[in-house]
Amino acid sequence: MLRTSWRNFLRTKRIFFPALAAAAGLTGYILYQGIQFGLHKNVLGFAGELQQACAPLFLLELYLSYEFLHAVRHSGLEEAVSAIPQGKPRLYAAPLAVLLCLAAVFFLVTETACALLGLVAQAPGMYFSHTLAVNTLNTLAAGALAVLTGGLLALCCKRLPAYGLLALLGFWMLPASDLVPGILNDSYHINIWPAKALFSWVLPPNTTWSIDYQYGISCEAWRWDLVGLWLFLVLTALVWRLLRGKGRRIAGSVCLACSAGCLVLFAQGDSLIDLTLSPTSVFRADAAYYFQNSPREEEPSFRVASYQMDLRIRRGLLGKVTMKLEGPPLSQYPFTLYHGYQVAKVADETGDALPFTREGDYLTVTPQGELSSLTVEYAGSSPMFYSGSQGVCLPGCFPYYPWAGYRKIFYAEPDDSIGLSSFIPRTDLPQSDFTVTVTGGKNLQASLPEVNGTYQGTANGFSLMGGLLESEESGPYRLVTSPLAPPWCQVTEEWLDQLQAAITQEEKKRGLSPAIQLSDYVLFQNNETLLNRAGYGLATGFSDHMFLQMGWKTEDLAEEIVAQYYDPVLLSAEEVQAELERQAMGT
Repeated sequence: MLRTSWRNFLRTKRIFFPALAAAAGLTGYILYQGIQFGLHKNVLGFAGELQQACAPLFLLELYLSYEFLHAVRHSGLEEAVSAIPQGKPRLYAAPLAVLLCLAAVFFLVTETACALLGLVAQAPGMYFSHTLAVNTLNTLAAGALAVLTGGLLALCCKRLPAYGLLALLGFWMLPASDLVPGILNDSYHINIWPAKALFSWVLPPNTTWSIDYQYGISCEAWRWDLVGLWLFLVLTALVWRLLRGKGRRIAGSVCLACSAGCLVLFAQGDSLIDLTLSPTSVFRADAAYYFQNSPREEEPSFRVASYQMDLRIRRGLLGKVTMKLEGPPLSQYPFTLYHGYQVAKVADETGDALPFTREGDYLTVTPQGELSSLTVEYAGSSPMFYSGSQGVCLPGCFPYYPWAGYRKIFYAEPDDSIGLSSFIPRTDLPQSDFTVTVTGGKNLQASLPEVNGTYQGTANGFSLMGGLLESEESGPYRLVTSPLAPPWCQVTEEWLDQLQAAITQEEKKRGLSPAIQLSDYVLFQNNETLLNRAGYGLATGFSDHMFLQMGWKTEDLAEEIVAQYYDPVLLSAEEVQAELERQAMGT
């Protein structure tokens, strides 16, 4: 039957020619992107551009599968094979196998192109494993889902309602339909974005946005769970439709159990980059929250002398942080902890639970006597600063662990006429001793040195990053870089020497004795999240490490580094606006 199905596929014009056109179109698109690669040399950008072909291929595979199996269903063969044991399943399994081979061909073409360009660009090993996982999910697994879904519709629906369902499904999965949940949510407060995500996140998201080269192309565990959920649900329906007797019960139960397992994992969510118009997305969640909630800025009457942190990276952040406190006894201890982290328990040094209140980003603990240390247990995530299955971006200027006092962390606030939707880089915190253990995560890199599996040191902030990163030394400089970033963002020792000279010159220009030595810091390469989405800018400096926009004009970068080192942190949008005006005037 498989050989017959191949012959029918090649002879049926309405099936073969669209498939041939798709193969030619995919090849042409890859060649075009290859020419563009010759200009920009951005190997991960090349792989990211290829993901834009996934949606058209998915829709095509839906159509081909429906038409091919619809033709088989109406060929009269079903009655002829009904007397043969397992005749009906074999009749439909053969055309499905042909179309699954077509999906595999699309996958192999895409993956081969990515691998060849990676070899040409001499990309590191992480590129090949990353693009293999990406293409397997976005092209092969999604293609298999399209084939099985189209086949199921062919077995269950007539042509007109089937095409209506295909059109509705295609529209709902594509970004073009974002307008519908957007209007319902913004105008009528009806949130159907989760219902859209159940379908649209089968396809790769964020394909038209700039890549965060630390995070890479979307390939989160949550999306694997979603595709697996739909695959096993469709398989369950196909098994129920094609098999009979004991075989149907066994196979159906296995598929249903697998779909239930995927559902359980999917329900756990993930900390990922969402660039849609959803109210929980990167661009909307925090802006909407801070425009409705007033910030507080109150210096504490105590300090955190040391942190002992146990962090677990799963599909979000789970933290257990013990803080040694110094200062006079207080009736209440104020802390800042981002509102996306839900506090489960606060305990004193003996382990007894302490009462606390949570108001947005602010945690207030009421002691039951003299308090020398306390432990906070919490879990959650941030739409902006991810900490999930694919990567970790937790800079020390963001309160993913408790800070002493109430701190303002976002510029925008209620009744703000400027509306600056950016996070404040709080690098003005006092120094503390850190002892940090981290489990989970992907290729983690921290701002403090690691000793026997524990990060230890003294600093005014602890930054934890993970993903497509590598640590290296270049002359006297200690670096954590994104090796898959474009060539113009790559760093060299010569560029760092030029930056050091520009920093020294900027300090002298201010009439200061040179104090900033880049060799004293761990230098992290800035990513898209920190630079543009969070709004931290070209440089973010701490007492022992910096985030730098590598490859940038050294004079501009030096000016920002020196300003952060010597000037106070700007806490209002008005101050930021005034500073920008001053820079524009050259004063």
